[in-house]
Amino acid sequence: MTHASALSIAVFASLALGCSVDAPTRENFDYSFQEAMPEEMDGDHAPELTFTHSAYDTDFVVRFSDSHHGTTNVDPDVRSVGLVIESVQLQQLDADGQELSWVTVRDTPIEVDLMNLADGAVEKIAGGPISEGQYGAVAIEFSYAYVQESDGDVSELELPGMALYLEEGFRIYEGTRTDLGVRLGALRSLERDGDHWVSDPNVNMDVTEDL
Repeated sequence: MTHASALSIAVFASLALGCSVDAPTRENFDYSFQEAMPEEMDGDHAPELTFTHSAYDTDFVVRFSDSHHGTTNVDPDVRSVGLVIESVQLQQLDADGQELSWVTVRDTPIEVDLMNLADGAVEKIAGGPISEGQYGAVAIEFSYAYVQESDGDVSELELPGMALYLEEGFRIYEGTRTDLGVRLGALRSLERDGDHWVSDPNVNMDVTEDL
């Protein structure tokens, strides 16, 4: 039995220059691009980061894609759009809804090509056993982004920030698998800017629980 939480909602990013045309109406979902992950922002007050193994049959997976709009409107000179994901963290909450810790669920780099993830294809970027409970946010760290053109030239891709925060709560239940589907939507706003490329993505997230 599958319960889908309709979190396919997007909002103007805090550092965004403009909202892409496919942005749904904002409800209770928010996201922002920052320059650092949680442990780097809080200094001496940063929570200890751990990978928590649950005693229960509880599992999760984070899947990553660009959007469902294909590559039709992408500059024809673009061959690939590479993105290196450095780490993924989940914000664990206590019974009162207060931050308990940031749980690291990926700490090794993985590179994805957004051109291959633009027609419904997805890439698993994190997953495994995890403690049941309430979670308040997802943070994804990017270490490098680039565009390779058809002539072989590679240029930097500038994003609004290198840490993406998806600020939406979800609960992981005992005996379930929770799927977090993150759609970046960077290709639709991809533009050349002098000697490099820029994109102001319109981000979406779906949460699906398999009982």
